[in-house]
Amino acid sequence: MKTEIERRFTVNPPAAPVRLMRSTSGGAMAVGYASVFYNANKPGTEYQLAKDVFERIAPTAFDRAIREKHNAAGLLNHNTDLLLGRVSSGTMRLSVDNVGLRYEIDLADTSVGRDTRIHLERGDITGSSFGFIALDDVVRKEGDRYIREVRDLQLIDCSPVVFAAYAGASAGIA
Repeated sequence: MKTEIERRFTVNPPAAPVRLMRSTSGGAMAVGYASVFYNANKPGTEYQLAKDVFERIAPTAFDRAIREKHNAAGLLNHNTDLLLGRVSSGTMRLSVDNVGLRYEIDLADTSVGRDTRIHLERGDITGSSFGFIALDDVVRKEGDRYIREVRDLQLIDCSPVVFAAYAGASAGIA
């Protein structure tokens, strides 16, 4: 069984930045896509792992996480010391659509919550990422490239990040 947690970082700007929104209770909420599904017509939906190796996230990758309500954490930059929310407490909500894995995190009135809100408002944080353990992945050759497709995973975290691996992943305040 695989147990290595994988996370992705890059310097590419996201295609659709995370945004800051207001929750129905009036508090700040970070909203973004932690992961995007591969789309041949959209740049930024695959990640280059090595010179000729690329990773793609399949539309089935998060089915188990949603169905089993994985107790993923909302973390700033994947840092467990910078907790923003959690699925089990109801302060982070996850959903899947045709774009990818969407998250909403209610930002608490804590130092990390306030700092995250300010950085999102200023545009200092624009990307999102996710931490996972691959449970089902396949590697195949396409032309002169190798493609790793992640089909199923254990979801660990969803994170607004400074450097998002998938340029299509986004973060922001709602």
